[in-house]
Amino acid sequence: MVRAPATVVIPVWNAWELTRACLDSLGATLRPRDQVVVVDNGSHDGTAAGLRRYPWLEVITNSENRGFAPACNQGAAAARHDVVVFLNNDTVVPPRWLDGLLSPMADPTVVATGPRSNCVSGPQMLAVPYPPDSMAAMRRFSHEWCEEHRGLVSDVERLVGFCLAVRTQPFRAIGGFDEGYEVGGYEDEDLCVRLRAAGGRLVISHGSFVHHHGHATFDANGLSWRDQELSNRERYLAKFGADPEEVGTGAMVSACLIVKDEEESLPACLASLVGLADEVVVYDTGSTDSTIALARDAGAVVVEGYWDDDFGRARNDALAHCTGRWILWIDADEVVEGDIEGLRRRLAGPAQPEGYVVLIENEMGTGWNSRSVHPACRLFRRDVGRWTGHLHEQVCGPGGRLLALNPQEDVRILHHGYTDAMMSQRHKADRNLGLARAGVKKLDANGPPKGPAGREALAGALTNLGRTLFVAGAYSDSPAPYYEESLEHCRRGALLATNPTTRRLALRMGIEDLMGLGRLAEAAEWADRLRQASRKPVLADILTGRILLVEGDNAAALASFDRVGPRETDDDGFEYRAELIAPLRARALAALDRPGAAADVLLAALAAGACDVHVGTILDLLAKAGRGPDDLVAAVTPAVTRPVLAQVLQLAPEPADSLLETWWRRDPSDLAPLAAAARVALRLPLVRTLEWSARVRQKGLAGACPLLVVAADAARSPAERVRAAAVALGTFRDPRARTALAEALAHVPAAEQEATRAEVALLCPFLADDELLCA
Repeated sequence: MVRAPATVVIPVWNAWELTRACLDSLGATLRPRDQVVVVDNGSHDGTAAGLRRYPWLEVITNSENRGFAPACNQGAAAARHDVVVFLNNDTVVPPRWLDGLLSPMADPTVVATGPRSNCVSGPQMLAVPYPPDSMAAMRRFSHEWCEEHRGLVSDVERLVGFCLAVRTQPFRAIGGFDEGYEVGGYEDEDLCVRLRAAGGRLVISHGSFVHHHGHATFDANGLSWRDQELSNRERYLAKFGADPEEVGTGAMVSACLIVKDEEESLPACLASLVGLADEVVVYDTGSTDSTIALARDAGAVVVEGYWDDDFGRARNDALAHCTGRWILWIDADEVVEGDIEGLRRRLAGPAQPEGYVVLIENEMGTGWNSRSVHPACRLFRRDVGRWTGHLHEQVCGPGGRLLALNPQEDVRILHHGYTDAMMSQRHKADRNLGLARAGVKKLDANGPPKGPAGREALAGALTNLGRTLFVAGAYSDSPAPYYEESLEHCRRGALLATNPTTRRLALRMGIEDLMGLGRLAEAAEWADRLRQASRKPVLADILTGRILLVEGDNAAALASFDRVGPRETDDDGFEYRAELIAPLRARALAALDRPGAAADVLLAALAAGACDVHVGTILDLLAKAGRGPDDLVAAVTPAVTRPVLAQVLQLAPEPADSLLETWWRRDPSDLAPLAAAARVALRLPLVRTLEWSARVRQKGLAGACPLLVVAADAARSPAERVRAAAVALGTFRDPRARTALAEALAHVPAAEQEATRAEVALLCPFLADDELLCA
């Protein structure tokens, strides 16, 4: 199909090398009747001379920079065709880009179209696999992408002006771009609002792709695009009363999830979003359990998608279905905790950043770092953010740049997906390892990395693979090969890294590998390198202390741990609190024969809700210090009651009984220790079983009476069951005890019947003439 001719308008302002690359790519894509108008906005470099080398251009020259909007209007005024395409000079166009861009215009209701791009805000953004400096790779990618998506369109409320096709007559009818926006920024949002108000449709043409460097002209002229954007935003708000991302939608926050077989975790996650998210979008990658039904029942928008080993792609597909101004990125094995109302007030305020940092508390299983805290961009504006990366994906802005983030302390995210049980159940380590290997292989296939960006990309992939190998090794019966391979990748990653964060992560993982391999001297050398690479050496102090602890230098280890304050943050935003390293400090103190001090460290951590040392260890330390369980019970808060009681049930009967007795006497109205004691009583001597049974019955819980449980337990000897039933019957006159007694007596061997019945008669004298004993 032969398309109609179009007018391409390119405003330029200095940055000739960018313009030249744009024109060189554009020339080969034009048809004979297409018109190209370049508006030179007062350039003082080689632009004017360079433009004369392209005889097919029509050039309009301004003596000074009039701004993006006036230049576009000048070019549109000179347009001879029904469609004008506004194109930034920091773009590179592949073959047939214009055909795909203009094809939706066959529908007369469509008034404007925009392509997909590597660097653009909003839903036009596309995560691309090619290096930003390889235009040959860009053209290969564009050909494959556009062939797969030819003819596909999506209706939107906003298109970005870096490449925007508009019907000429409607454009002129509404007065073109508003020239009140200085230099550039928000004039395209303004235009889109007015085009829609006039009844036109705006669509993304997925069969067109344009490479965009992004704000390069601003950079070349020494301007801050961000400052200019914020200034123009004020004009837009004064004119329309709302941010462009708020026009036409009532959703402020969209929670965005990708899931598969998450029926156990999903309900808690969705419950934590109530009051925070205006909508929840769940992208399912192939669940076979009740995940989809649970999500729909909770009111979520469910997208039945697919899985292709690409987390970034899946998240971006989910994002395409979100309508909120803000995107909260959360997984099914996470919950939001904190001041939800405070966060919503923050998000509704003026002059917002591009995103916010959220602290993630990871429950990691057992060990010193059983709960780690790290920062991440989990809340960002939908108009600027997109995910990049197949594994350990991150949110980036147009062109892959980092977003401008602000801190917030309103909420945190608690992540339990990396506990021992979850890792074993979900096989996350094996899955992630395959993705991490593929990421390195893809980058290594291109040969030695080119330039700082290429070096950093490979360093990040190598470090990511090293970290994934270490995790896989931790869950393997033979970890050494995993640690050896991880070490080599981390060594290479640390050498290649241009980003200090990547280098520090590579060093940290290398230290973990070396410790796992028992190579402590080398681990200490790497810890020194980490210290030198850090302005805030808190992690180096902790790792050095761990090495010294294994070496047996407990005093030096304790000194290293003591350098960590109550709450510190390292250079990369990871948080370390005193209670999180309490197990390490306690080990050093105990080894220095200071059991009381070791117990106090653990009790303080327990009171703060973050102690992962077993209560049996704390009880042992208290006993060595000549202290009882009272101090432990005093440190238990409601937040840790359930996990502490779960550990109490793992203790031997006598210490568990002693602890629960102390706990119950402290607050006899507390049913939690009483419920635990009812289970412990099943393993105690009959006298103590009776005492706990009486307490349980006083609370109206006769059905949970331990004596009745023992009496009905077919796994116990008939003699044990008879005694328990007789004591319950004799003490409480419970008819259920009589039934249990009759059943237990029926299982007593004939040779023991007479002696057993005599024992029952002593415990229950009122049964002397009862048929139960006379049988």
